[in-house]
Amino acid sequence: MPDDADDTIYDLATQLQQSQLACRLAQEMARFQAGLLGRVAHELRSPLNRILGIHQMILADLCDSPEEEREFLAQSQAAAQQLLQLLTRVSDLSKLAYGTEKLDIQPLQVQGILQNVADRTQLQFANRNLRLQIAAVDPDWYVLADPVVLLQVLVNLVETPIAYLERGTIAIAAALKDTGIPTSEAHPPQVSLTIAGAFPTTLWPDPITMLPSPSEETDHPSPSHQPPPDIWPSLGLSLTINQTLLELMGGQLDVIASETGTQLRCMLPLCPLDDELF
Repeated sequence: MPDDADDTIYDLATQLQQSQLACRLAQEMARFQAGLLGRVAHELRSPLNRILGIHQMILADLCDSPEEEREFLAQSQAAAQQLLQLLTRVSDLSKLAYGTEKLDIQPLQVQGILQNVADRTQLQFANRNLRLQIAAVDPDWYVLADPVVLLQVLVNLVETPIAYLERGTIAIAAALKDTGIPTSEAHPPQVSLTIAGAFPTTLWPDPITMLPSPSEETDHPSPSHQPPPDIWPSLGLSLTINQTLLELMGGQLDVIASETGTQLRCMLPLCPLDDELF
């Protein structure tokens, strides 16, 4: 009889621990959702207010000529496209986060991924008179990720700083990262993709401001950390979306301050070379 009582107590304790864990996970998810929704709402206000202001001017017959009216309509159209772009990105992220769309996780060659990034961004670099430098990568390094989503994330992380730089080089380097945790199936080795020279240190001296915490108030950003007015969506929201996509693939995104500038570092699980996977 005492053994049965001990088993019952053990089962109840296990259920309690599981319930507590589920509660903590639900709380973390709620905080994340609240933070992301706050950032999205903040981002939507700017183009939406621009559209409303333009329409009010047109409806009040405040345009000096048909040409000026057409120019305002073009600005309104551009703002509407910005809204649609953001809503599409958030919708895609939501579908992946809730499992209504599945990630196609597969082994991807790091060397091939970075070459695709270079091909997709070469025109932007040429137009801005900037250079993209990719260090040599071991051709045997493969990471586990969704090919479409990972390419989207890396291209976005490379394209975003182009608008912040007037000259110079953005360099990407890959390395094996020691996480300090014994490697296992649950904790595989990590490949680190570092995008260096992405932002001058004088622009964002504190890397924490680039990846705000979910509880951060987004309606009153610090004036000293404002991006150029033509950058949309904001750097903080863009990095948050990319960070979330990487986390859904078992990776992470870090922002690191250095003497030469702010660096972005993507971490992805290394795929062991196994003939059965290829």
